[in-house]
Amino acid sequence: MKLDIVIEVSAPSNSDGCGEFIPRVPCLETLLARGDSFAPAGATLDKLLMANFGYQDAAIMPSAALCALGDGVEPNHDYWLRADPVCLAPTRTHLTLVELPENDLTPTEAQSLSAALSAHFSACTCTLVTPHPQRWYLRLPDALDMRTLPPSLCSGALQESHLPSGPDSAAWKRIITEVQMLLCGHPVNVARENTGKLPANAIWPWGGGRLSDRAAQSSYRHVWSNDPLTRGLARAAGTTAHGLPQHAKDLFASDCVSGLVVLNVPRDPDTFETLERVWFQVILAALGDGRLSELLLTLLLPIGTIARRTTSANLRRWWRRVRPLSVYA
Repeated sequence: MKLDIVIEVSAPSNSDGCGEFIPRVPCLETLLARGDSFAPAGATLDKLLMANFGYQDAAIMPSAALCALGDGVEPNHDYWLRADPVCLAPTRTHLTLVELPENDLTPTEAQSLSAALSAHFSACTCTLVTPHPQRWYLRLPDALDMRTLPPSLCSGALQESHLPSGPDSAAWKRIITEVQMLLCGHPVNVARENTGKLPANAIWPWGGGRLSDRAAQSSYRHVWSNDPLTRGLARAAGTTAHGLPQHAKDLFASDCVSGLVVLNVPRDPDTFETLERVWFQVILAALGDGRLSELLLTLLLPIGTIARRTTSANLRRWWRRVRPLSVYA
């Protein structure tokens, strides 16, 4: 069995490094020390996924349609946009985009907010679909000639270059403003602000495309992840997609020959201790007893990217000194 494991650790919000919160993780450090470095296909999760599933250019990857597929929505041949709820906050000199914290919007809040927008989008011949409280989608009958950026790349003071551009962008800039007007005084947002939470007072369109425009390709037999883009890419490529297991031992209960595991983990003091106990102890043992023949491990950390290829035979390299994780980045 061969495994490709990609772990993305969220960046610290108020620090220029993450080394201070990484404890010693002996099994992970052993895997890194015994393995050989390799150049990953990209320094971000999106770029890695693009390369692993046959996309050479982000502009041709229909992210919204793939994420919708990963969220259990059948995209068919329609054109899709992500329309994620965000907070747009005006200052004296500019408008600031702030992403809502993960799982910050409740299903009830999302249902109430999206209901307020459904009629507006119906008039624009769009259908709003909300399979997840903070992942919203728009189904459009016709393709758009418009270039967009995900909200993660536009956080902070908004620049003109962050906004949608292209022949169809003017209409969508107007729609963004109209949605702000509809959501600004919504009871859900009034209640959120009264309790110190960010209002979900805008939507951010991005990732437009049709699933049929480009076909995903994969050499994996199985993919495990809770990330909607990863799951959507797997399903589009005809690969069996699973939710992330609670424990790495569950991976070895399948008939997998080659598989991909993608984890998105928070910047948290307990993150690496949990990964060590639930994942790396099991992976190291599986390499040792032959259940796993090869591991491609990519760690996307705020301090840099670490990529190592480790085989069962590599574990005999006892002379390679085990060092702290922060040394490798």
